[in-house]
Amino acid sequence: MFKTAKMVFIISVLLTGITMHASGYNDTEYARFFINKKCHKCDLYRANFSGADLTNADFTGSNLILANFQKATLLNVVFKNATLTGANFSGAMWIDGSICQQGSYGRCIKKTSK
Repeated sequence: MFKTAKMVFIISVLLTGITMHASGYNDTEYARFFINKKCHKCDLYRANFSGADLTNADFTGSNLILANFQKATLLNVVFKNATLTGANFSGAMWIDGSICQQGSYGRCIKKTSK
């Protein structure tokens, strides 16, 4: 009985560690960001901001690699010195109010006028 309980505990700890690692970002910094929409030099790798209103947020110097910003509102957001490699901006409202087109990874691809 004791060995079974101990094994279940070890497996649950390992799975929790894998889940936390798979998310990528720092949970504390992610939570703190939503309090004041400011996160300088934060590790938000693979963070999910899909559909969020991030108006006037400040991500200066943050790691936003592979972050999900699909359909988020990004009006007046500051991305100064942030790493945006692979970040998904598809369908997001960009800093200037334009909508990012599908395939906007790492940058906002805006609709071209004809």
